[in-house]
Amino acid sequence: MSESLEWKTTKELKELCQQKGLDTAGTKQDLIARLRSKHIDPPAGPDSQIAEREDITLLLQDERHSVRAEAARRLGERESKQAVRFLIMALEDGSSRVRREAASPLGSIGDKSAIPALEKALKKQWQEEKELWEKEGEEPDDCGAMRVALWELGVPYTRIKNIVPLKMFAPIEDLLYPDPKNPRAHQEATSVLNVPQDIQQTARAMSHWADAYTYIYLEKTKQI
Repeated sequence: MSESLEWKTTKELKELCQQKGLDTAGTKQDLIARLRSKHIDPPAGPDSQIAEREDITLLLQDERHSVRAEAARRLGERESKQAVRFLIMALEDGSSRVRREAASPLGSIGDKSAIPALEKALKKQWQEEKELWEKEGEEPDDCGAMRVALWELGVPYTRIKNIVPLKMFAPIEDLLYPDPKNPRAHQEATSVLNVPQDIQQTARAMSHWADAYTYIYLEKTKQI
């Protein structure tokens, strides 16, 4: 029996159960057991090479960055501590896409041993973004995948800003759209950013998050 069901996300498994007329309730393992009880394998798709590979970690060494990025994404979806060391290795990849895919799940897995590697990857990403900005005038990426992973692992904003200056790219999402499950993030964003209430209200009223981000960034740069 193929093991590729393990690589499917919960959403993909529910969709497959629905297609086969099976109950979609329960955990990921419930869905897998239900499909296997009916001898159902997932249909082949564009990523079947990765889904069917017995050792997906080998694909992190593939010469194609798109394959390496997909391998990192699939590893991250398992949210397993066994995947952490491979995701940390992927943070050293020469492709920023691969590094982003590797960084995103490390925060939710919750293994604090990833913090040094994430900080190193954030520093590398930010340096590349700054160089691109200086050479081509393109607005730098805010290195969100690494920042979010570090926040989820409990690293304070004051430490992150030593790598990516908050005066330029701040955690505005936590300021404007606080997560009730993570009040600490909102409290720290409020303290560090010090954005006046009237500016916050104007930004929240904007229809697109990017517009709100740009508005606050421009207002803050006037004060720097």
